[in-house]
Amino acid sequence: MSQAGSEAVKRCWADPVWRANNLKARAESEAYQTRSGPNLFRSMAKAQRKFTPEQIQDIRREYADGATQQGLATAYDCSQLVISKIVRRITYQEVS
Repeated sequence: MSQAGSEAVKRCWADPVWRANNLKARAESEAYQTRSGPNLFRSMAKAQRKFTPEQIQDIRREYADGATQQGLATAYDCSQLVISKIVRRITYQEVS
Protein backbone atom coordinates (compact mmCIF):
# COMPACT_ATOMS: atom_id res chain seq x y z
CA MET A 1 0.00 0.00 0.00
CA SER A 2 1.32 3.43 -0.82
CA GLN A 3 2.16 5.91 1.91
CA ALA A 4 -0.76 8.15 0.85
CA GLY A 5 -3.14 5.16 0.99
CA SER A 6 -1.81 4.17 4.37
CA GLU A 7 -2.38 7.70 5.68
CA ALA A 8 -5.94 7.70 4.33
CA VAL A 9 -6.70 4.45 6.16
CA LYS A 10 -5.28 5.85 9.39
CA ARG A 11 -7.44 8.99 9.04
CA CYS A 12 -10.56 6.90 8.42
CA TRP A 13 -9.95 4.72 11.47
CA ALA A 14 -9.30 7.84 13.53
CA ASP A 15 -12.77 9.20 12.62
CA PRO A 16 -15.10 7.80 15.32
CA VAL A 17 -18.23 7.91 13.12
CA TRP A 18 -16.57 6.13 10.20
CA ARG A 19 -15.02 3.59 12.56
CA ALA A 20 -18.33 2.84 14.29
CA ASN A 21 -20.14 2.37 10.96
CA ASN A 22 -17.38 0.16 9.58
CA LEU A 23 -17.23 -2.01 12.70
CA LYS A 24 -21.03 -2.35 12.70
CA ALA A 25 -21.04 -3.42 9.04
CA ARG A 26 -18.27 -5.92 9.70
CA ALA A 27 -20.14 -7.39 12.69
CA GLU A 28 -23.35 -7.68 10.66
CA SER A 29 -21.46 -9.42 7.86
CA GLU A 30 -19.86 -11.89 10.25
CA ALA A 31 -23.22 -12.57 11.91
CA TYR A 32 -24.82 -13.25 8.52
CA GLN A 33 -22.03 -15.61 7.50
CA THR A 34 -22.35 -17.49 10.79
CA ARG A 35 -26.13 -17.69 10.40
CA SER A 36 -26.11 -18.78 6.77
CA GLY A 37 -22.90 -20.76 6.62
CA PRO A 38 -20.94 -21.63 3.51
CA ASN A 39 -23.44 -24.27 2.37
CA LEU A 40 -26.55 -22.09 2.40
CA PHE A 41 -27.02 -22.15 -1.36
CA ARG A 42 -26.17 -25.83 -1.61
CA SER A 43 -28.83 -26.73 0.97
CA MET A 44 -31.34 -24.48 -0.79
CA ALA A 45 -30.57 -26.22 -4.08
CA LYS A 46 -31.20 -29.64 -2.54
CA ALA A 47 -34.60 -28.48 -1.34
CA GLN A 48 -35.53 -27.47 -4.90
CA ARG A 49 -34.48 -30.65 -6.66
CA LYS A 50 -36.51 -31.73 -9.63
CA PHE A 51 -35.55 -35.36 -10.04
CA THR A 52 -36.09 -38.41 -7.87
CA PRO A 53 -33.17 -40.74 -7.13
CA GLU A 54 -34.73 -43.29 -9.50
CA GLN A 55 -34.79 -40.74 -12.34
CA ILE A 56 -31.14 -39.86 -11.69
CA GLN A 57 -30.19 -43.54 -11.91
CA ASP A 58 -32.20 -43.84 -15.15
CA ILE A 59 -30.50 -40.77 -16.64
CA ARG A 60 -27.04 -42.10 -15.80
CA ARG A 61 -27.89 -45.57 -17.11
CA GLU A 62 -29.35 -44.23 -20.37
CA TYR A 63 -26.31 -41.99 -20.87
CA ALA A 64 -23.96 -44.91 -20.27
CA ASP A 65 -25.97 -46.92 -22.83
CA GLY A 66 -25.32 -44.26 -25.48
CA ALA A 67 -28.09 -41.67 -25.16
CA THR A 68 -27.02 -38.09 -25.86
CA GLN A 69 -27.16 -35.39 -23.24
CA GLN A 70 -29.40 -33.28 -25.48
CA GLY A 71 -31.76 -36.21 -26.02
CA LEU A 72 -31.98 -36.83 -22.30
CA ALA A 73 -32.53 -33.13 -21.66
CA THR A 74 -35.47 -33.13 -24.06
CA ALA A 75 -36.91 -36.32 -22.55
CA TYR A 76 -36.62 -35.04 -18.98
CA ASP A 77 -37.63 -31.43 -19.77
CA CYS A 78 -34.45 -29.74 -18.57
CA SER A 79 -31.32 -28.23 -20.06
CA GLN A 80 -28.34 -30.12 -21.44
CA LEU A 81 -26.25 -28.48 -18.72
CA VAL A 82 -28.39 -30.10 -16.01
CA ILE A 83 -27.92 -33.52 -17.62
CA SER A 84 -24.18 -32.91 -17.97
CA LYS A 85 -23.86 -32.15 -14.26
CA ILE A 86 -25.90 -35.23 -13.38
CA VAL A 87 -23.87 -37.67 -15.50
CA ARG A 88 -20.57 -36.16 -14.29
CA ARG A 89 -21.86 -36.45 -10.70
CA ILE A 90 -21.47 -32.76 -9.95
CA THR A 91 -25.07 -32.70 -8.79
CA TYR A 92 -26.90 -35.55 -7.08
CA GLN A 93 -23.59 -36.94 -5.82
CA GLU A 94 -25.35 -38.87 -3.10
CA VAL A 95 -27.31 -40.94 -5.66
CA SER A 96 -25.33 -43.98 -6.73
